[in-house]
Amino acid sequence: MSRAATPLWSVARRRRWPLLAASAVLLGAWEIYGQARDSIILPPPSKVAAAFGDLVVSGQLLEAAVPSLQLLAAGLGASVLVGVAVGFLVARVPLADRLLGPYISALYATPEVALIPILIVWFGYGFSGRFVIVLLAGVFPMIYNVRAGVLAAPPDLEDMARSFDARRSTVVLRVLLPSAAPYIVVGLRQSIGRCVVGMILAEAFLRLGGLGGLVFTFGARFATDYLMASVLVLPVLGVALTRLVDVIYLRLSPWRRA
Repeated sequence: MSRAATPLWSVARRRRWPLLAASAVLLGAWEIYGQARDSIILPPPSKVAAAFGDLVVSGQLLEAAVPSLQLLAAGLGASVLVGVAVGFLVARVPLADRLLGPYISALYATPEVALIPILIVWFGYGFSGRFVIVLLAGVFPMIYNVRAGVLAAPPDLEDMARSFDARRSTVVLRVLLPSAAPYIVVGLRQSIGRCVVGMILAEAFLRLGGLGGLVFTFGARFATDYLMASVLVLPVLGVALTRLVDVIYLRLSPWRRA
């Protein structure tokens, strides 16, 4: 371990203890309040943990998570591909930006819930309808961030590449894409959260199954402990995917490590 890294590690360890202490105090107060009050309103962490263990042991959580992860992977992957392609297009072609820009802004400002009825008419209740909802939830942060990243590319580097008779594909891969990479990562981090939300909406409204089905089923039964155990999976999933994106990005660009 280098000398420069040691102080940073020590600082990180020192900052971890206040967070752990605050979490312990919060969980303790939550447990006391939940045991003293009606557990239907706010079940204590012990009951939520027991409900989570029951979902795992019974296989309900795994059975619900598999189709949800498949839907999330398909929708998020399509969001990245479409977002990068459209983002490059509107950044490099002014006519495309003028023609598509108003529609992109209008769709981005429209909540996915408002589009669900018409998406049901167009795509039905099957996988295609749910897929479109997740795609619409995650594609627009990618478009806006990719567009910003391409426009932020240093023009001097592009001019230098063209002065050496570089092909257009070479300019895109060697100049524009590396310049837009941090923006793409930011867009991907935003898309992950929005796609998780879109996944829950799609499963709740178009097919009462998956993790979204668990959330709404337990909510309708007022099984608050199982409801909170099911909801707990969603932020953990979002944080895990975001962390995975960060790790991959740092692996591909080691010069950006602190």
